[in-house]
Amino acid sequence: MNIVFSKHARERMLERQISEELVIWTVLTPDRTYFEDDGDTKFIRRMDGGNIHVVCKPLPEEEKWLVKSVWFRPSMIAVNDHATRAQLPAHSRRSQG
Repeated sequence: MNIVFSKHARERMLERQISEELVIWTVLTPDRTYFEDDGDTKFIRRMDGGNIHVVCKPLPEEEKWLVKSVWFRPSMIAVNDHATRAQLPAHSRRSQG
């Protein structure tokens, strides 16, 4: 199944420094999956310091997932330690190049 990205998702990935590779990895190998009432699916993958959340809309006729939004949610430990964006794990940042 192919994975495509909405403009909003691309903007959030850039803003939040989350790479395309990490989003794809989360969709293909999630630790948790939730089916939402509007038909979307949320994929969650544990990472050092928190979780990556990816919300997708299935496009079965096209055999695609449309990534609608992406974010990193720090774990409660990281929040309690006053974690900042600069302290996020390197693999949650957008790859350079």
